[in-house]
Amino acid sequence: MDKKAFFVSFEGIDGSGKTTLLSELGKLLENQKEHTYHVTSFDKTEVYGLIKSYTVEKKSIISPRALQVLYYAARVDHHENELKDALKSYDLVLMDRYVDSTYAYCDPSDRKYLKNLNGSLPSPDLRVLISVPVSEALRRVDGRNSKKSIFEDPMTLENVSNSYHEIFEEYVCDGNGIIIDGLNKNPDFLAEEILGLVSEKIKGYNSFQSHYTGVKTALNS
Repeated sequence: MDKKAFFVSFEGIDGSGKTTLLSELGKLLENQKEHTYHVTSFDKTEVYGLIKSYTVEKKSIISPRALQVLYYAARVDHHENELKDALKSYDLVLMDRYVDSTYAYCDPSDRKYLKNLNGSLPSPDLRVLISVPVSEALRRVDGRNSKKSIFEDPMTLENVSNSYHEIFEEYVCDGNGIIIDGLNKNPDFLAEEILGLVSEKIKGYNSFQSHYTGVKTALNS
């Protein structure tokens, strides 16, 4: 696939503030008009509606591995119907949760299997983890006045938070991951901070893309 966009995924436990942050980032990008952009999530897919029947409505029980396979199916559906075209059309694509949420929320013994399964999907150019204490995340979740999912309890979120940090250690070392403190900064300040970091990454990405295109053209001529 010929990809134009710089692809950024945003991760974090329930109540970390990802969705609010992405909304603020969208406002900044709209005002700056420097890059065409697209903010997306797979939670509008038909498959995700089925997932909610297990995780929120709790109408029946499904095995943890089968549930994560359903998340994969939702991502494939989202990729085929939206993400694939967005990556070809925009300068910047911002994704509210992606494959790393599967690796963080799954049973650690299933992680290798699920990485192989999700390996066919495009990898983000940058991964951003919004880190908040579980106690604060649950306080925010409680303030929504909506049904809690099966994941929104202290022990589960503590395990997920630990898994996210373990996963992101490797990304940070490789230079394609950032961990942001989401507790002590308001969303608009966080959005400005992240946009600055993303802009620096985009410069390097565009430089590489220009070089790659030049080499590809020379080889094909």
